[in-house]
Amino acid sequence: MQNGDSPPSISLQGGDTVIVRRLEVGTEQDYDRFLVSRTTLAQQQIIVRVVVPAGTGTALRNLTLPNGSTFLDVVASLPADDGLFLNRDDVALLRFDPERGQIVNQSLDADKAIKGDIAQDVPLRDGDAIVVSRTLIGKIFNVIRIVTRPIVDIFSFTSIIEDIAEGDIGRGGRRF
Repeated sequence: MQNGDSPPSISLQGGDTVIVRRLEVGTEQDYDRFLVSRTTLAQQQIIVRVVVPAGTGTALRNLTLPNGSTFLDVVASLPADDGLFLNRDDVALLRFDPERGQIVNQSLDADKAIKGDIAQDVPLRDGDAIVVSRTLIGKIFNVIRIVTRPIVDIFSFTSIIEDIAEGDIGRGGRRF
């Protein structure tokens, strides 16, 4: 097959073993990475992207998970909070559907998945994206943080200037 010959007409049966040589680095003759990346063979690991509120913005993380992981595996990686700031009952799972040629959005409830609702603990696929939003209280606190941030920055700046003027910096005063 490596030389372009037609594959041998051998029928495989249960219990047969097929041994394939490992491709050594530097011997990548005609190795098509794009073709291999689209293979239907099982992958050992999948990458799931997680978008979660962080500070006054959002954080995007790539999670590398074992193939066969479920939504609960991602829920376990979410920041621990008491449920006030993260909207765990309406988490979006975004998945590309190649047959439709578009992204499909599925709403999942992390709390129900934790309580054992198997309909909420869906198997994940490579390339899935999980989007967690803020609760109403989380949104209000975020707006307050954004509005008050300039005021806090001004007070911090004036405090640093006063420390410099008084000579406290470098003599046991504030350090950066």
